[in-house]
Amino acid sequence: MNKSDSIASLAKSLAIAQGQMGGAVKGKANPFFKSVYADLSSVVEAIREPLSANGLSFVQVTHPSERNEIIVETVLMHESGEWLSGTLAMPVSKADAQGYGSAITYAKRYGLQGLLGVPSEDDDGNAAAKAKPKQENKHAPVNAAMEGVVIPDNIMEELRFLASELVDLVEAKNDPSKARDLLDSTRLTEDELPVDGDYMLALWQILAPNSKTRSALNAEKKRRSLAAGAGV
Repeated sequence: MNKSDSIASLAKSLAIAQGQMGGAVKGKANPFFKSVYADLSSVVEAIREPLSANGLSFVQVTHPSERNEIIVETVLMHESGEWLSGTLAMPVSKADAQGYGSAITYAKRYGLQGLLGVPSEDDDGNAAAKAKPKQENKHAPVNAAMEGVVIPDNIMEELRFLASELVDLVEAKNDPSKARDLLDSTRLTEDELPVDGDYMLALWQILAPNSKTRSALNAEKKRRSLAAGAGV
């Protein structure tokens, strides 16, 4: 963390502002995990007025990196001229606009929450305390295979988005062929996936509640393989 020579006035104002801040509301849905999470706009909504009322403001800037990542610096400023800042590096799942945009959004959200101490309402700790005992289910082999696999949040978010598109194509539009085309065209190679783990394994875990979609994608893959073998 970097800071100005003195942060006495900033610290006093931040203490008051934090007392006025609520948690970031979890309003963004993850239908495949049947959960919700707080997005960047929810975090900003929770902090904007308390900061402004106490002479505080923030800016977030990106810094260049030679690695497959983005670096976001969050700077908290006080009307006295005092400031403090912190940086957060986030891996980029794919070298395109969507991959970088997703990584920047996540880094901004986590950077703000970390620097200002903003929790998410009904956070994972609360959810864990209220969780029911785990029950054995038919997806246990996939879940077991995922043990120890590390998938960064920004990559998981892209996988969830892809999963929602696949479910829509198969179960709403009844077009498994187009769904398979989408899956094949967006699959990351090992070189493009900067994590320890398997892309398809993670996607299959997300799609676990949607067995119809998984079956349709597998059936379409098998159909294409047979057609190619027959020279069709």
